[in-house]
Amino acid sequence: MKPWTAILLGLFFLLVPKSILSYLLNPFPGSQQLDSITVIYYLARAVPLFQLLGLAGMGYGIFAVLRARKSTAAVAGVIGAILFAVAVLLGLRTVLAPVMFEEPETIAFAQGTSGALPGSTIVMGIAGPDTAKAYPIRLLAYHHRLNDELDGVPIWVTYCTMCRTGKVFSPYIDDEKMDFELVGAIQYNSVYRDAGTDSIWYQANGKAAIGPMTGARLTEFRVDQVTLDEWLKLFPDSLVFQPDPDATPGYNLFGFDTWDERRSDDTELPEFRWVVGIEHGDRSCAYEWAQLRSAGLLQDSIDELPIAIRLAADGISYRVWDRRLDGATLELSPGPAGTMVHIPTNSSFGADGIGQNGKLKGARLQPVAATVEFAHSFQTFSNGEYCLRL
Repeated sequence: MKPWTAILLGLFFLLVPKSILSYLLNPFPGSQQLDSITVIYYLARAVPLFQLLGLAGMGYGIFAVLRARKSTAAVAGVIGAILFAVAVLLGLRTVLAPVMFEEPETIAFAQGTSGALPGSTIVMGIAGPDTAKAYPIRLLAYHHRLNDELDGVPIWVTYCTMCRTGKVFSPYIDDEKMDFELVGAIQYNSVYRDAGTDSIWYQANGKAAIGPMTGARLTEFRVDQVTLDEWLKLFPDSLVFQPDPDATPGYNLFGFDTWDERRSDDTELPEFRWVVGIEHGDRSCAYEWAQLRSAGLLQDSIDELPIAIRLAADGISYRVWDRRLDGATLELSPGPAGTMVHIPTNSSFGADGIGQNGKLKGARLQPVAATVEFAHSFQTFSNGEYCLRL
């Protein structure tokens, strides 16, 4: 084989498969419209072999050119090929998801609001038997994931900006703790590889989509997505995840410091509008955020589960409730300051789902797990359908 043929083939094997993989795992034009998880899985496993072939081809060609010492131009060409390969590889490294979005070095908590995290901050709140914690999504938007614990139980806290999905999972499968690495995005959702089996998992539903763990699903914890003010009304002693000082450049680089101010109702792209997603039984129902914002309270039934979705007075915080109480299904109306009113008993329920007055004073509605995410995410990963659409 001629030296320059070897060098060119080496460059091809060294750079092209890696570039294709980078394209498929990043939000480049057209890449996220592809259901490319199978290609990505096998290509990622083959890239190291391709790179070895590429290095071998380039090494052979460069050695042959330098040994021949035919001209200064040939030597300059070799140096140019080397510099080109290094530049492309370094460029591809900068768009690696784990490089762009780092896990926090410091996991610290404080109580209450602050100048950095005012009451209007949108948080993912999770409550255990003894402890409540709130994770500001403007911070999770950069980190994407963090490992923590709640009342001594390990939890894996995740957020995907392209889906707007905030999920908290148990990192255990069959009593074995999984170690996840962020690898990029497929179909606008963050994907992770577990170190033990090399399987690839979607963040939106916690499912392993390909690899030895295919079909496995992480146990998901119910979380509330509310403003910090609303969360602290429910859990005044809650711990609030604090910014990692080492991650300040990352928070600012992508504009995540203004994440709480972004709304999707203004977009002309229906797939990027917010929905409240609820899964129950055999159905997955999406409720348009714009419709909830207009009505303040939505009522429906999903596979015989009567639900009420109540938007708080701040226009951002929401909770979903089971409308059944003592065997009866309540018909509720929106009341002042985010309350819900049951007119027949002259009772109202607060943001905590507890009856405040009337015949149902002290009665407690049960919360229902729900998410706020982009419509495309809920439809793709939960097979969601629009319900109660006017």
